[in-house]
Amino acid sequence: MSIFGGKKRLNLGIIIGNTYGGFLSFDEYVNHFLLPFSPRFRTIDFAISTLNSVGVKDFLVFADKDKEIIARYLMNSWPFLDFYVFDKIDLKSEFMEFFEEYSKQNQISMVGVTHGGFPVWFNLQHYHQQYTKHKYSVMQWGEGKNAVYPLMILEKGQFVKKMSSIIEKNDMLINVAKLRDEIDPEMETIDIADGYVIPIKNISEFYKLHINMIDQYLEYDQFNAYVPIRGDKARLVPATIARGAHFMHSIVGENSDVSGKIQDSVIFSNVRVAPTAVIRNSIIMPGNHIGAGAVIQNTIVDEFSGDNSIPNIERNVVIGNPKPSQKNETYPGILNFGVTLIGKDVVIPARTEIGGNCYIESFVKPAKIAAIRSLSDGKSILHDEENLPT
Repeated sequence: MSIFGGKKRLNLGIIIGNTYGGFLSFDEYVNHFLLPFSPRFRTIDFAISTLNSVGVKDFLVFADKDKEIIARYLMNSWPFLDFYVFDKIDLKSEFMEFFEEYSKQNQISMVGVTHGGFPVWFNLQHYHQQYTKHKYSVMQWGEGKNAVYPLMILEKGQFVKKMSSIIEKNDMLINVAKLRDEIDPEMETIDIADGYVIPIKNISEFYKLHINMIDQYLEYDQFNAYVPIRGDKARLVPATIARGAHFMHSIVGENSDVSGKIQDSVIFSNVRVAPTAVIRNSIIMPGNHIGAGAVIQNTIVDEFSGDNSIPNIERNVVIGNPKPSQKNETYPGILNFGVTLIGKDVVIPARTEIGGNCYIESFVKPAKIAAIRSLSDGKSILHDEENLPT
């Protein structure tokens, strides 16, 4: 039993994801549940940590699709907790029957509904006495137009009643603010005094948050000791920074092997950077291998899931331009802040040159990129194009 016992206690977590797009390759991260955030974690990890801070060990996750991918990640990353992942079809056809049977086997008092598509990270222990006074309440971060409602806590009966209505209406667009308005717009609001709630609105915000994180990382690390993500069960392999590497004003995740020159950048976990490579003002997401002589600046390189024993950003590749001459032609409303985005599982052939505000879509074949070799500012390569950009 949780240390936060008594007649009313929060003992079941519901995690919902983002239902909006506009993040290009980031939208492939299953409602943003698995979007890497900070060098070590993914966005859903923060929600789990918050609910687990009061002893929640059972979680139901609502996703649009790809439930197997989410379930696999959760089982591997949080093996000491129990997860049940539902997609839209499951919610419509199976959820109420499942929940009835689950309730017979587990004594549920209160349910916490939170967002897993952006970081929701605070110590819920501080608010235990407040939320248990009410049959439902909502947590608030910020004020006025900037207010965000990342977590609702409600009694089991209220949750069942609301889920029955959602399924009956076939209205699967679930978010905490909408639930508050539909259940009771005047419900008790509890202000979150300390923590990190970061509703990322676009790729530009994601980039700036991570670059700014370099100066704030010690603060994040201290908070992780206070509200631990994965706790003492995490299996960490330290990063290796090679002798002779120039690692300046940057942060790196575990199990990375870094050489070359890294400056003002965020290197995620399981990344390899070869000697003589140069990375500035960039975010290198998990699994990438940056080859010798490559120069990457003002760029986000999305995740690489293939074999990274050899570089996927090959020798002498040049990516990014600190002062691009134009916005992205295909996505001017998204890539307009001077940063190039390389999508998931992309291999950039040796000596390719890519400008600023460019976009290489996820899963583009290397041969298509090799046929161009030089991509000027604002251009894109999309895997389903019939004609290559010039």
